[in-house]
Amino acid sequence: MPVIDKAVLLQQKTEDCLVKEFGFTQTETYPRLHEKYITLWGKDKTDFYSLQNAPAPELQYLRDNMIYGLLDVIQKNHKTSDDIKIFDTGKVWIKNGAKIDEQRTL
Repeated sequence: MPVIDKAVLLQQKTEDCLVKEFGFTQTETYPRLHEKYITLWGKDKTDFYSLQNAPAPELQYLRDNMIYGLLDVIQKNHKTSDDIKIFDTGKVWIKNGAKIDEQRTL
């Protein structure tokens, strides 16, 4: 029998609960952050983890928060619904001096 990671099991149960019990829709957002969001939020690019071989030059940064992708989903869907209940789970990368902290978040 395969060993199931407790963190993965907790994540799956949380996702199921949010969808089945509270009516949320799970989204899937990208970990790469478009440079325009950094500018829009008035942040400094040097505060973000940067990829050397990004798929596109403007997508070289990794998110430090899930909000960017969620707001993008809301922007694209708000015209069709007044009631948007969404969530996503994934990794964020928080720059802490010379160190990068990779964290799972909801």
